[in-house]
Amino acid sequence: MSSNESALSAVLSKVKYRHADLTRRDCMNVMHHYRGLIPKQDKFTFNDGLQRDLITLSGTIPVPYKGLTYNIPVSVWLLDTHPYNAPLCYVKPTQDMQIKVSKHVDTSGKIYLPYLHEWAYPNSDLIGLIQVTFYRGTGGTDTSTGTITQEHIKASILSAVEDKVRRRIHEEFSTHQAEGDSLKKIGEDLNKGKERLEQMMMKLKDESADLEKNINLLTTKQSDFAEMISKLDTSDEIDVDDAVQASAPLYRQLLTAYAEESATEDALYFLGDALRRGVVDCDVFLKHVRNLSRRQFMLRATMQKCREKAGLVV
Repeated sequence: MSSNESALSAVLSKVKYRHADLTRRDCMNVMHHYRGLIPKQDKFTFNDGLQRDLITLSGTIPVPYKGLTYNIPVSVWLLDTHPYNAPLCYVKPTQDMQIKVSKHVDTSGKIYLPYLHEWAYPNSDLIGLIQVTFYRGTGGTDTSTGTITQEHIKASILSAVEDKVRRRIHEEFSTHQAEGDSLKKIGEDLNKGKERLEQMMMKLKDESADLEKNINLLTTKQSDFAEMISKLDTSDEIDVDDAVQASAPLYRQLLTAYAEESATEDALYFLGDALRRGVVDCDVFLKHVRNLSRRQFMLRATMQKCREKAGLVV
């Protein structure tokens, strides 16, 4: 079973037709010859405003014109008494096509023909309707007496050309727009990269300046060190006590207490070593340790007070 036949069966199962078998046979016959027609279920609004679900064969009919074939959009509505009553036929132009009103076609695209007014089953069927409507007199479309005139075909050709041009313009516009967006994105990335490079250059410039300052400072210090070493090489032996001098009495007291406390720490170490080697006995060791520990405590207390007075305690 073809797809159109399946669609027609599905529609006939939903829409009740009095002569369903005859309707099916007529539809299948016309769809076999004109495969551009597709059966659908839709609501048709009559002149009195009444709506009814009917079968419509919608699609295109190929119409030959000057050696070429053009597809004309149509819609054929079948009444529920089909095929004993004539169908309702419409030309359904695209948005860019215009209907040339005549005695056979009104402004809505509805077709009026003697074949429809004189419809009588079984002498009338859908195949005959389409052949009379769209193919009569198309051999030279000046002698045309059918529904589709030269103006209709011309409008169809113009519409097809306009659609093709419009699609081409849309494609070109979309392509150029995509290229423009891509170039815009590349430009934004380049600008961001430029800003990053400028920031890096500024940072390198600042670091270069700092490096130059440090090099100059290092050169100066090296000269000072070289001068000091030269003086040390030519001078006499330096007295340690003279080399280390405090700038104020408080600092001098702190320095003296620190030196004595360090010496006391060394004395305690050597006393312990002497006790271990048996040079001194335990009583002598304890006596000296008590005296040195008392002295060490006083020295540490003095250093703490000196630091507090000098503001060296955090």
